[in-house]
Amino acid sequence: MKRKEQGGGGVDGAAHGQGQAFMTRDNKRKGRPVKKTGACHNCGKQGHWIAECSSRVQNDAERYRSQRANVAQDEEDPGDYLFSVGRTSSTAKPSDMWLVDSGATQHMTSSKTYMRNYKKMAPAVGTGDIVMSMKTPRGMKKGVLTNVWHIPKLSRNLFSVGRFTKDVGPVTFESDGCFADNKGLKWQLGAREGKGLFKLCMTPMMPDEANAASSKDRQGDTTSYLWHLRLGHIGHGGLDAIVKKSYGVGIDMTSVKQWELCDGCALGKQTRVSYMKSSPNRAKHVLEVVHSDVCGPMQTPTFGGKRYFVTFIDDKSHFCVVYLLRNKSEVAAKFAEFVAFAETQTGKRVQTLRSDNGGEYTSGAMAKFCADRGIVQKFTPPYTPQLNGIKNARDSGKVTVRQTKFLKSILTKFGMQDSKPVKTPQDAGLKLTKNMCEGGCQHEDTMKNVPYRSAVGALMYLMVATRPDLAAAVGVLSQFSADPCPTHWQALKRVLRYLQATPTHGLEFSREDSLGMCGYSDADWAGDIESRRSTSGYAFMMNGGCISWRSKKQRTVALSSTEAEYMALSEATQEAVWLKVILCELGEMASDEAVKIYEDNQGSIALAKNPQFHKRTKHIDIRYHFVREKVEDGQVVLQYVSTTDMLADMMTKAITAVQFGVLRSKLGIQGAIAVESSGSVVKKAPRAAAVYR
Repeated sequence: MKRKEQGGGGVDGAAHGQGQAFMTRDNKRKGRPVKKTGACHNCGKQGHWIAECSSRVQNDAERYRSQRANVAQDEEDPGDYLFSVGRTSSTAKPSDMWLVDSGATQHMTSSKTYMRNYKKMAPAVGTGDIVMSMKTPRGMKKGVLTNVWHIPKLSRNLFSVGRFTKDVGPVTFESDGCFADNKGLKWQLGAREGKGLFKLCMTPMMPDEANAASSKDRQGDTTSYLWHLRLGHIGHGGLDAIVKKSYGVGIDMTSVKQWELCDGCALGKQTRVSYMKSSPNRAKHVLEVVHSDVCGPMQTPTFGGKRYFVTFIDDKSHFCVVYLLRNKSEVAAKFAEFVAFAETQTGKRVQTLRSDNGGEYTSGAMAKFCADRGIVQKFTPPYTPQLNGIKNARDSGKVTVRQTKFLKSILTKFGMQDSKPVKTPQDAGLKLTKNMCEGGCQHEDTMKNVPYRSAVGALMYLMVATRPDLAAAVGVLSQFSADPCPTHWQALKRVLRYLQATPTHGLEFSREDSLGMCGYSDADWAGDIESRRSTSGYAFMMNGGCISWRSKKQRTVALSSTEAEYMALSEATQEAVWLKVILCELGEMASDEAVKIYEDNQGSIALAKNPQFHKRTKHIDIRYHFVREKVEDGQVVLQYVSTTDMLADMMTKAITAVQFGVLRSKLGIQGAIAVESSGSVVKKAPRAAAVYR
């Protein structure tokens, strides 16, 4: 508020800050302070006013240092502040302590740790909601303080009584505390602490724990074992830390002794000792030990309505008999049938039956039959199929890699899901060229909307991953992606029809095949009728399955079949050296061990082993003599094989359906069937299948 200077005209000045004098437009007094008249209302001295009193500024600084808090003391006047100031003697952390303040207009906190739905705002940093746990006459309950202001410099959290009465209900202050009245229930809101200060009887909860560890809403919810299960089998120490940090309210830690041993923890945190790959105590005679197990129920029954089958496997000969069952209760009768059949055929007697603890083996009928025949029953412990070695080797001794789902999606994408199946991906009597149509027909409009390149890409992905049998067909079709004609599209659809016939086929690897890695190399001669170039192909086998394959047109024209085979053999040798390096790093192959490559051309084998150059071979590029160097180093061994046994033959050209099926099986490409067994099936008894391994 401006004062009018005595003895002068009107004042046309403004206050420039606290402690500054008003200035006039008098040139003689410009820049000089106006002398004050009257005594100071603070110290009583003349010559200055209370705003410029030095003793007042010093007293304010001392007062600020001596009492730095945010709650009003009894003797202070809160004035017009949003909250008042004072001190407290509590030893709790300032960020965790809440005080009930009847003068605060909003709930206020210095930490946003417990806040959810946080929003930035002015004049505070932000607002949010805090879930509070409180004790009511009906037990521990949860409540939410809405629109809580976040003020980082606030040294005590304030609970606004005015805000609470507006949102919930009235609050009454008594000598021992303050109480809230909600729907006729009176419960303590705060407890007296210090001189006239009330500490809030609520505990803030973390946003995550607010939904997990709450108060006792149902009987039994406070037991520590129940919260041990709810929190993922947490340990005693972790659960105790949650309670001490007030993240979980109402959890009864005195019940810890009741769950010193948890079955789930004991099973989940322990490991079993690995089992031996083979048992030293094998049977020495036929029918000395018979292994048995039941499989089912199957989703689709047989035509006779049977959903189960039981197997009986002799430990010595691995002779297997399979019986189909309607119910598991038929196992005892089928075992009696098996005993009669086996003892009659071999002249031996069944001595021991090894099985699991299933009810079909522990039934009274099975026990009585075994006791009458003197057969000893041996049961394996629960969840230990490893102890039944014969069954484990037959059921899980193979690894199969298939892409059935992706294959079916390809057929659906290109509208071939209902097409007629064929046995081979290529027509042996069809040679594809760039100009398949007679007279050079215009097929741009016809092939404009045909997804030829998309189909080739999908087949390429399938071939590279799990289907070596598609290598030759995809290699030929990909040559016409730039300008395909209707004939090319028909040839591509034939590949899709072949996939329709083999949707579950994939690579199958067996752990029993320990022959190591070997390769097959082959080439056709002048297979491309336009460029007269040959096609190279190779396939490498390991553990009964194909691990690497390729079908590629050669870079140059070969003048003879020997030259074409020699060029293909060079590419196969490069792949063999690379695979050997990988297997040596994995410890699956010795560094001095040679890779065997099978070749069906005697001339190329002789050329690789003969270091002399002849006039008929001088034109062969030097890079193709790489195979000769590796043969001399002993890294590769070449061996002749007949054309009928050449597995890479299907990588170079189209072959007949019979030959294609034989080579496909030898490459380890097998289909998925309901029950797979190795060997031949011989019918020895009604409703039984004897399988020799």
